[in-house]
Amino acid sequence: MNKARLSRGGRYMLFIFVWMIVSQYGLVFAAPALLAKLNGTSYIFLLTESVMFAPPLLFLLSRNFLQRKSGRFIALLSIQPLSLQNAGYTVLMTVFLTPLMMILSGLSGLFFPNPAEQILTELHDAPLWVLLTTLAFTPAVWEELNFRGVIFGEMKNSDLKQAVALNGIFFGLMHMNLQQFPYACAMGIVLTLFVYWTGSILASMLAHFISNALSTLLSVWANTCVVLQEDALAQAGLTSLPSIAAIAFAAIVTLIFFGAFLLTYVKFKAHNQKRTDGGQRDGDCPDNHPGSHAPDFVLAAAMLAFTILWQLSLP
Repeated sequence: MNKARLSRGGRYMLFIFVWMIVSQYGLVFAAPALLAKLNGTSYIFLLTESVMFAPPLLFLLSRNFLQRKSGRFIALLSIQPLSLQNAGYTVLMTVFLTPLMMILSGLSGLFFPNPAEQILTELHDAPLWVLLTTLAFTPAVWEELNFRGVIFGEMKNSDLKQAVALNGIFFGLMHMNLQQFPYACAMGIVLTLFVYWTGSILASMLAHFISNALSTLLSVWANTCVVLQEDALAQAGLTSLPSIAAIAFAAIVTLIFFGAFLLTYVKFKAHNQKRTDGGQRDGDCPDNHPGSHAPDFVLAAAMLAFTILWQLSLP
């Protein structure tokens, strides 16, 4: 009987998780002057994102190249063209899902600090294109190549439900904070399904970029409105509290948009069903085999426990 062990995707996730911790502390100790100089600029976020996610990917690429398995690496990452129709479905579903993601972010933000808001505060004077490059484009490339590329690529021929759930959980845990975990986990599941049905990582990259870009634009707009409203209320000697009507309106809009997402997803799934039912999917790796993901879920539980302790240890 074969002993249960971490899947390749699970081992790669563990590699990323450990590397993220080591690289963050490594930057602090190895280049404190550089970090101090870049602090409060977009370059610090571009640097940390690249340092955290590029080396593991390059290591895997070099290993496959040396083993003359570059074709497998391309298949692993699901680097395939994305049809115009699937791109349209992806854009629509991402827009429809945005209100729910913002609600989840707002709810978790009641209990834990929001890192994205902190970044926006630090970059409040940055041009819009810098914000979109930092908070939308860069994560859409590096994070998708690692999570919907390598990790899901190593799991997609096993039990689909477990593979999709694990990818979402791993993606949520990658952020290493409890505020982002709920909506990042949910979004990770959706992004994984996009790649599964289309066979192309371009679908998740497109959705990831649009989701982060919309969140950034809406946050900038909301912060501007809040400042203007608070100034007007302060001049009138009043205070601002969200009304029941505003909360009810937000809930109704979220439900309507989520319903539209579900309807669009059904059509999107039906559009791609024939291709996925016809045998091996585009980008599948023939040397992946089904197996138990129990050790991967144990790893996810251990990483969640570490994340909780990490969050509690922060000042």
